[in-house]
Amino acid sequence: MRLPCTIVEELREVLDDRISYRLLVQFGDDQSLARFIAESDHYAVETDTTTALPPGMRRDLFNALESISTVTVGERTGRRLSNEGYPDDDKFFLDVDLWNPGAESDYFDLLSMFRAFVEARDGRVIGDPLRIPSMILVKLEANASLLNDLLQLDLVALIDLPPIPIPEDAFDILRQPLQIPVGLPDVPADGPAACIVDSGVVAGHPLLRGVVVSEEDFDSGEGTSVDQNGHGTQVGGLVVYGDIARRIQDGDWAPQVNLHSAKVLKNEENPIDPLNPNAVFVDEERVEAQLKRAIQYFHREYGCRVFNLSIGHSGRIYEGGRQLPWAELLDELARTLDLVIVVSAGNVPYPDIPAATDSANFQEKVARSLRHPEHRLIDPATAALCLTVGAVARRDDPYPLALGTRLAAARQGGPSPFTRCGPGVARSIKPELVAPGGNYAVDSFFGQPTWIRQDPNLAEPTLSREFATGSQLRSVCGTSYAAAQVTHIAARMEATLREQLGTAPTQNLVRALLVDSARPHRDVKDYVGNNSTELLNTIGYGQPNVEFCWSSRNRVSLLSEDSVAIRSFHVYKLVVPEDFLHESGRRSISISLAYDPPTRLSRQDYISTSMWL
Repeated sequence: MRLPCTIVEELREVLDDRISYRLLVQFGDDQSLARFIAESDHYAVETDTTTALPPGMRRDLFNALESISTVTVGERTGRRLSNEGYPDDDKFFLDVDLWNPGAESDYFDLLSMFRAFVEARDGRVIGDPLRIPSMILVKLEANASLLNDLLQLDLVALIDLPPIPIPEDAFDILRQPLQIPVGLPDVPADGPAACIVDSGVVAGHPLLRGVVVSEEDFDSGEGTSVDQNGHGTQVGGLVVYGDIARRIQDGDWAPQVNLHSAKVLKNEENPIDPLNPNAVFVDEERVEAQLKRAIQYFHREYGCRVFNLSIGHSGRIYEGGRQLPWAELLDELARTLDLVIVVSAGNVPYPDIPAATDSANFQEKVARSLRHPEHRLIDPATAALCLTVGAVARRDDPYPLALGTRLAAARQGGPSPFTRCGPGVARSIKPELVAPGGNYAVDSFFGQPTWIRQDPNLAEPTLSREFATGSQLRSVCGTSYAAAQVTHIAARMEATLREQLGTAPTQNLVRALLVDSARPHRDVKDYVGNNSTELLNTIGYGQPNVEFCWSSRNRVSLLSEDSVAIRSFHVYKLVVPEDFLHESGRRSISISLAYDPPTRLSRQDYISTSMWL
């Protein structure tokens, strides 16, 4: 007789060359769990009493298990709740993840029971829970007593305080106003377009006039779609113009991408650094529900197919096991709506400062420190069907000072010291791509090394919300801004393919071309290391180049879209010119595949099928 259960998480651990696995198993009901415990007890006393499992099968199963235990309160406690403890307020908000029972009838029964459980303890379920394939995501108003009871409830997978977005740096870079040409050209209505899900934009900025097609506020709490924080305007500027550092150098301010803005973040004053206020989520709704409504709305109403999410859940770090909730939701939307979704890898604002003997040694140690657990990806950067973007340094020459010398943390083209690294779910390569996101410097204050996160030479320029009272530009550091530059390229690529093919390209084709165009900096292996796995998990395939996406005199791009049945293969014939084979000089053939299989709950088979070449 079969015991109904599902593996919902698999952790693979290697210790002293010994591989072990930790499985989290969900039983369908209390009776099934009781029968499993009875089988374990029979095995422990070596009884031959007839039970659900034949003796041989019982022996084989339990011989493979080192220990069995139930889920603890600590395992149900989220990172932020664990670090900060219970809130001091009598009432506070919680994000609660419930196991999804699967069947529709079971879902409504579970939800009804859970509501009654919460209300009987003076709590309140806020709004409608969001159902994703593996979880039911609930927002609660709770008290300390209810929180204690929830942590003991078996149907609860995780409880945490609501997320706080990742802090990033921004500061004035150019005090003198830019010479912006009068009457910037329009981007064609059917030209490149992208939607940012952020804190809104300031459409009145001189460099955004005429390119902001639509703005919507998705219950951010501010009652306006206008950016009150600045983060969305900084991200949006890079989506519209791409490499703004090069725009400054060339004086070319022709916008190339139309912008849609979905506002989900509100402004919060920062008492420690008033010039860098925080962008935060509203308390009264699950973030996942906001994201789903925003993406579905702009896809339905405006046909948006390229989305940028330069936001992340700093309290949810991927440590192996099941997929994270935001990422699972984005994977579902990317596959079912055929969307190109670009997400940032996330930031570590204050990484460790390694001790070193000289500058080269210091930069090598900074690069190696990216392998530490604190630099693991956060939600939703693990999304398997989305493009994740990390940050690299454009420059390594800090601002010259009259006294002392600053040292850049990363070499030119190398990974920024704050960027997060993979792997992703099922050991997938994450981030796939990188782009300039700024660099830190280190300086000495009172004999102690200190990070300089706002060096004007090392940061990335973008648009400033405060254009009316100061400069039109700000300087920024963060993976948010690297992701925005990749979104710019993705939007241009999607529009060009649409024009050339006469139909909308699939998100698979756009992703494949983006990755195929990417190259790492020529010197990055010299100090990041030659280990291919570590290199891929740090900088992915490199930085995409829009010029490499199309055929040119010495470069030919061949595209093919097809469907391959399960357990089948396709053979493609490629005629290689004689000149390519026999002429001297450097040459290569690069092949990139992208596909969008269904995703499933457990880490063991979250990506349901695999492809190989």
